[in-house]
Formats: sequence, structure tokens, C-alpha cells
Amino acid sequence: MRFKSFRGINVAVEEDGVVSKQINDGREALEAEVRALTLLDGCRAPKLISICGSTIEMEKIDGKPLSKCKLDKELVKDLANALNFLHSHRKGGLCLIHGDLHKNNIIVSKEGIKFVDFTNSRYADPLLDAAAVEIHVINDPKLLSAFYRALHVKRDRQTIDRHRVTHCLQHLEWAEKEGHHGLAKKSRRIIEEVRNGADHAKRL
Repeated sequence: MRFKSFRGINVAVEEDGVVSKQINDGREALEAEVRALTLLDGCRAPKLISICGSTIEMEKIDGKPLSKCKLDKELVKDLANALNFLHSHRKGGLCLIHGDLHKNNIIVSKEGIKFVDFTNSRYADPLLDAAAVEIHVINDPKLLSAFYRALHVKRDRQTIDRHRVTHCLQHLEWAEKEGHHGLAKKSRRIIEEVRNGADHAKRL
């Protein structure tokens, strides 16, 4: 049995190929996870097994988080393809997005990349996920270029920068509350870089 805690709120226990995840950060988070797992139905995500109150049972993905893998062009392309599938689920002109992409929520399995932890998923601009990829996953320009070539969404720098700032402001609020100084420092640096870039563009 393996135990994991997410942000000190949601708790997951793994046993016999099944993950039991208790979602304690509200009804909206529970509904978001259930909606995403139901729509994806085991493709690019764990297969939903059952729901009981605030606890969800799902299959355990046989793989390892992207944080423990060497990032290369093939993985980057598969990440884009996985996001293309996720974003193909649409509602009212918006796409289903993950909403909290980082290397530990991206699992490399034999079947390809799969995502976990959909408590922040919602229908929104797919570039929100792309901005998170730029912050947390890919910092190599060549790999980032390969990512966008495979992604079905064109990179709009102004939109990406706006989403990066929004993402980092959310991180700052959480990181300062939980005492994650490294994340807070990184978030401030990215916000400053975006703002300095915008100021420089205005002067040109």
C-alpha cells in the first residue's frame, strides 16, 4: 500500500492495482475529477472504477511520472498528442483542460503519456495547459518548438504570457500559505520576466 497527499488536502491510497482518492477540497473538485475521468474513459487517464461519497476508485497506471524520465522529442510529441485528445472534448466553444499540469501529474506508461489529478479540470482556453507546460515541463526552445508543432493550437505569445502570470499568481497564493519558498521564488521570477518583456515590447 502506498499513500500520497496532494496539497495536504486530497489523499490517495494505492493497493492491488487500484487507487482510492479522497477529495476533500470541495464538491467542485470532486465533480471536475469525475467528469474528466468519465469523458476520457481510460484513454490518456486512469479508468474510473467507482465513486462513493468524496472517494473515487480508479485504476493504477503502470508507469512513472515525467519528473523521473528524460525529456526528448518523442515524449514531447506524445505529450502534445495527449493534450490534443484531452482538448478534443469541447463544450460551448471551449476545451476540456487539465488545469494543473506539472511533471508529477504526467505519467509515462507503456501505452503512452497519461494524465492524473483532474480536480482543477474545466472547460477553458487550451493555451492554459500550454502555459503550464512552459512553466513546469519544457524549458528547452527546440523541444518547445516540437511541442507546438504537434499541438493543435497555435502559440499566441500574449495569451500564453497572460496565462503564465495567472498560473504563477495562483502558485504564489498557495506557496506562501504552505511555505513552499522555492515555488514562490520561481513564480515571482516568471511574473517579472513576463512583465519586463511586455514593457520592452511597448518601448520598441
